Amino acid sequence: MLQRYSGHKQFTLEGGEKLPTKTAGFSYQFEFGEEANIFEGAMVELLIEGRRVAGNLTGILQGRIIVTLQEERGKIIASSILRINNTALLQALHDRLEKIERGEVSPSAGILVRLATAFDLTLAGLLLRAEETGRLFRAEAQPQWRDPRTGYVRRQIFRASDHPVEVVQVEMPAGKKASFPASSYVNMRHVVWVESGELVLIQGGDRNLLKAGDSLGFGPPSDVTYANEGKKPCRYIVTLART
Repeated sequence: MLQRYSGHKQFTLEGGEKLPTKTAGFSYQFEFGEEANIFEGAMVELLIEGRRVAGNLTGILQGRIIVTLQEERGKIIASSILRINNTALLQALHDRLEKIERGEVSPSAGILVRLATAFDLTLAGLLLRAEETGRLFRAEAQPQWRDPRTGYVRRQIFRASDHPVEVVQVEMPAGKKASFPASSYVNMRHVVWVESGELVLIQGGDRNLLKAGDSLGFGPPSDVTYANEGKKPCRYIVTLART
């Protein structure tokens, strides 16, 4: 559960399991289902049985986080409070953006979405934030980006700073999926149209199988998973508009 107080974010964590590690510190993995813009590398502290223990946020996974502490707290941390200073979050965000711009890291789609949400941008707005584009997008000039985690390829068909609509083409490899939090769909409306193959769309607990030619308009913001459960690549178009 997220709690807020001046200058900080605060979360309740339970059932932290100690992980083997070859690096300095003592790492614990917790289940974490909150929608929060948090970033790896942020300095944090855990409040455990009234004692404050300093550490860093060293891993953000699907439904889990990893916190590395400066002192060991046994094999299991039954209950604790995670506190993250907002300044530490901004510094972690700044460091991550610099590494991306220098080409030192190749971020996954999930990381890029969290960064974009932090700046109130769409994913395209983040990827193209340094480029000025007109209203004409020639095919040869449409930028592409490959997600290193899933291998899916994202092609920006249209985006203009003075236009409310964006159009993206995605090719999802067989057997792969990508998930995005509800926060990335706030103040936007999405429509997905499948060009080829089959796509399973899971939104807010609703599961839909889309075949070539099928389209689906998204409802209120909720977590979304795009999955290709077939044996062939799936290509689909995403059209979104800010509201």
